[in-house]
Amino acid sequence: MDIKDQVKDKIEQVSGRIKEGAGRATDNPELEEHGRAERSQAGTEDTEAKSEQRTRAAGEQSRGKEENIEGARRDDERQEAEGKFEEAKGRVREDLNR
Repeated sequence: MDIKDQVKDKIEQVSGRIKEGAGRATDNPELEEHGRAERSQAGTEDTEAKSEQRTRAAGEQSRGKEENIEGARRDDERQEAEGKFEEAKGRVREDLNR
C-alpha cells in the first residue's frame, strides 16, 4: 500500500468516525452502524498494509545484513555500505509501520 492509499484509508476512518458520531447525535442507528462499519473496514485495510510493510522491512534488514557481512568478508567497502544502507532502510520502514 503506497502513501496515497494510506491517506485514503485514514480519510475513510475519519469519515466513519464522523458518521458514527452524527448517527449517535441524531439518534440514527443506521448511520451510526454505517459509520462504524466504514471505520472498521478502513482499519482492517490499514492493519493489513502495515503487516505487509513490516514483512518487507524484515526482508530488507536480512538482505542488508547478509550483504554487509559478505562485503566485510570480501573487504569490499561498497558492498558493506550498500548492506548497511539496506538494513537501515528496513529499520526505518519497520519504525514507520508500528
